Amino acid sequence: MRNEEFDTAEIDVHLNDLRQVLSKKAEDVNLTNKQLENLEEFLGLAKCRIHNVKKAKEAAMRAETERQAKEQQRIRAEEQAAKQERRRAAEEQAKVEDARQSLESSSVEDDEIQEPTSNMPTVDFSSFLQSEGSFLMLEKGADNVENTLKSEGLGYPLGVAYDEKLKYWLICDRNLNKIIVFNMEKDNYQICNGVEKPTAVIIYKEGHNAAILCSDKESPGQPAIYIYNYNTDDPYIQCFASHSQKKYGLNFQLRGLAKSVSGNLLSLEHGRPTKKLRVFKRDVGGKGFEIIGSQNPCFIATYRSTVAVSDLSVNKVFILNLDDRDWGSVSIQVIRIIESGPVVPLDVLAEKTGFRFVAGMQFDINGHLLIGDAKGHSIKVGNAWD
Repeated sequence: MRNEEFDTAEIDVHLNDLRQVLSKKAEDVNLTNKQLENLEEFLGLAKCRIHNVKKAKEAAMRAETERQAKEQQRIRAEEQAAKQERRRAAEEQAKVEDARQSLESSSVEDDEIQEPTSNMPTVDFSSFLQSEGSFLMLEKGADNVENTLKSEGLGYPLGVAYDEKLKYWLICDRNLNKIIVFNMEKDNYQICNGVEKPTAVIIYKEGHNAAILCSDKESPGQPAIYIYNYNTDDPYIQCFASHSQKKYGLNFQLRGLAKSVSGNLLSLEHGRPTKKLRVFKRDVGGKGFEIIGSQNPCFIATYRSTVAVSDLSVNKVFILNLDDRDWGSVSIQVIRIIESGPVVPLDVLAEKTGFRFVAGMQFDINGHLLIGDAKGHSIKVGNAWD
């Protein structure tokens, strides 16, 4: 049997011969034996080709069936994975909401907020320095904190505080709407999810709670200050001052948080155009004092009646004296303005006077001021009054 392909003319000839065989009586068929043999060969090849076509179609049908089955299996797997992810997200959201509701339900308006501890620091920076001009030494430790931060995740940490009595570190995360509280002695941590966009945190009463600057729950996007009570089996928050409480006058963005000599809370108001140091007295109200020459006050630290305010736009640190022990006659005056000297290369700035970007400050027990310079890559200690 021939294997080569039939051309169109041959096919037409064989079809005509086949038509004659099928339509006429045998004695009337006008075909030679050779033509009949060729027709038989053509029909045999056609039968073989038909068989091959049927096998190919069956194989294609099986492949398509398998493909559809795999596609349906893939779709079912994706739907199952999506369903599990939705369930996981819902469970996670439920946990967050339970924590939030627990905190909110525990925040009873009639509960008294505890009296704060003094704003007097206990650390002595000079104990770390052996001689004039010597360098501060930093020691890396607490691997559990690093591991927790990796597993728990951080979005945009903006504030940190340390409870010296409990040995707790608190970090507020603005983007993830939470406060992480590390227990350094027990090597564990807890999460406060009951705040929105926290940007600053300080210890309010050592061993008990912290003050948090965040967004007002009643007026989203507006500022509020809450007290987070963490040293209890059932942590809870209380409102100290908020935008929705008109007596405090929280009408502009606030930056930074600190305690005054009398235990009131201080923050920096970014009004238009005036920038002010705000003082908030619990259950009473708020006062504001313009910081002349300030454009972008961001960080604040206190020592007794001394207040240090750093301004990131004019690159200055304002040293103020604030006496708010008599709420009826709160007084404030400028003691000194620390300005950066001539611009020097960053590689020698650490050994020179001045700074580039004061991103944090802290007083010690002697009134020495530690200044963290983010752009100058240095931490310096000096006397705030010299």
